[in-house]
Amino acid sequence: MITPDPKMPKQSRLNQAAVFLSASVPSKERSQKYQRIENAAVCIEEAVIAVARAVFSAGGNLVFGGHPSISPLVASVLREYQAPEVGPDAKVEHPEGQPQPKVTMYQSKVWEPFWAEESKRLAENQFVDFHWTPIVEGESISQGRTDGPQAPKSMTEMRKQMVESSSPVAMIIIGGMEGTEEEAILFAKYRHGQPIFVLTTTGGAASLIERRIELSNTRVIVSDKLDRDEVERFWKTQEDRDPRSSQGAATEGSAPTPLRERKYYVPYSFIAQHIVEVIARHNG
Repeated sequence: MITPDPKMPKQSRLNQAAVFLSASVPSKERSQKYQRIENAAVCIEEAVIAVARAVFSAGGNLVFGGHPSISPLVASVLREYQAPEVGPDAKVEHPEGQPQPKVTMYQSKVWEPFWAEESKRLAENQFVDFHWTPIVEGESISQGRTDGPQAPKSMTEMRKQMVESSSPVAMIIIGGMEGTEEEAILFAKYRHGQPIFVLTTTGGAASLIERRIELSNTRVIVSDKLDRDEVERFWKTQEDRDPRSSQGAATEGSAPTPLRERKYYVPYSFIAQHIVEVIARHNG
């Protein structure tokens, strides 16, 4: 079981290192290739919020592209770490040793005419380092098109700059589609030796990444495998506290269902904190 180093302050375990988040909700129109799990949007939202909180609380910086389904989630978590609006004479300080969370956000200029309002507001936040990347070969966007990725050359340029310039120490994949697959390949190329964490239970590209041949020499860590024993220990602790809450509790005349054979909701907050601990140790 991974436990924090008692000599390492909780808020500075990542020491402002950048963690690259690649996430989106798979499109229904492309569900044949990218599996949409039941309640996909809810699961992905929970996972993204959990990862953002875990990274920020450990003193890390989050890097991501301004995807319209993800920007509002990151913005909501970032606001949790900002001082509320107070009078001009008030003095607000963060807890000792806790750095202000930072977000590094990228977007291609090709999407500027269709940019979501929440993404605009997030980009204007004083703790967000925002970067536009150039349009390549005059590409454009067709509004309303959902049958496949658009402006592929411009988006590749954005992803390349995002991975190279921000120097992330790890990548976390949640849901996603073609863009996520490309980002994983670019991460493996430009951040050689750094780990990729995949939350396969969120479906989409995350459920396919482990099979990519291009990533065969990359340290791809599937959260299901990484955390299976930890999650089981987590649920065992809950049952020990309140046996009545067990989904596999024994009925009269029968034995309880073994933990490994039960269906539980995925505790993304627990898993996200676990992943951040692994990243912190890997990053020294």
